[in-house]
Amino acid sequence: MLILIVTRQCDLRCSYCPTVKDGWPVLSADDAIRAIDHYIAICGGGEIKLFGGEPLLEPEIVSAIVTDAASRAEITRITLCTNGTHLTGDWLDLLQRTPKLAIALSIDGAAEDHDRYRRTPDRARGSYDAIAPLLPRFTIAPRLYVTQVVPPGTAHRAAINFHHLFDLGFRRFKILPALYVNWSDAQLAALRGALAEIAAVIVGEWRAGRYAYVRNLFSRSTMPAFNRAMVVDADGAIFASDAVITNISSGIRERLRAGAITALPTLAELEATMEAAGEIVASLYPERTRQSTHRAEQELRRFCRTLAPEFVSARMLRTSPVAPAVLSAPRIAPTRASSG
Repeated sequence: MLILIVTRQCDLRCSYCPTVKDGWPVLSADDAIRAIDHYIAICGGGEIKLFGGEPLLEPEIVSAIVTDAASRAEITRITLCTNGTHLTGDWLDLLQRTPKLAIALSIDGAAEDHDRYRRTPDRARGSYDAIAPLLPRFTIAPRLYVTQVVPPGTAHRAAINFHHLFDLGFRRFKILPALYVNWSDAQLAALRGALAEIAAVIVGEWRAGRYAYVRNLFSRSTMPAFNRAMVVDADGAIFASDAVITNISSGIRERLRAGAITALPTLAELEATMEAAGEIVASLYPERTRQSTHRAEQELRRFCRTLAPEFVSARMLRTSPVAPAVLSAPRIAPTRASSG
């Protein structure tokens, strides 16, 4: 995967998100396209993710990247990750006419819980009202899936929030428990119960021959939450893991660094850094936090293992439409929680 961090800026200050860095440069369209050239040259192509911050704060750059990437046979999918506050009808029209483009839209559920963690910089208000007018269009947009983040504090309401999104009409989801935070035993138990209830809804749809898509079944990673990838940060530095999105120290940042737009890394240099990424990321957090992440990830893996055979059965029996090719992978491998 090639991950382009278009900007570190964001119009929200989500309490569980560590990526915002004010005053950073923005990745130029020229540098992004140079990165795509290099990615194809050393990796042969594949998937591109546009990340931030909030990428749509730089609409012209995002549009240029999508146009360039969509024209290349080597690029199979382009995923735009967004909080939705700038996801206007024009972007939904672009999604409609660009088959390689998918949108990962972050909504945590009903306004009460969404706004608890996703607030404006002054913390005076939440962001649910900013996306509410376009929710009807979001629900019918092709290749748009909801990333529902589940922080420990709302784990007991995760199923309620899923039902809210489901009742709005969404049928494509990625469930993402907050990782690298501390979970209590009670919160983990609540997460397990909520994931079981969500799985029951999805399975019920499949058994009834109706469409539902769970992105988790098509995501793989070798470490919790983060991906091994060619990651181009907004300042042009290149890394071998998207763990660099966190506000980590410059020393750790240098340990994850594999090159830069001005000094492009070889595949061997990327892979060498990737091999060390898991250990480097683990060293950032205390033992309690690492154990919490491991246990939350186990609950997500349990969720995937419940769904995987049901998905296969529904697919084999042709009782449920197969997920669109642009949102699918060649095999189901629910081995890790992933931000991909």
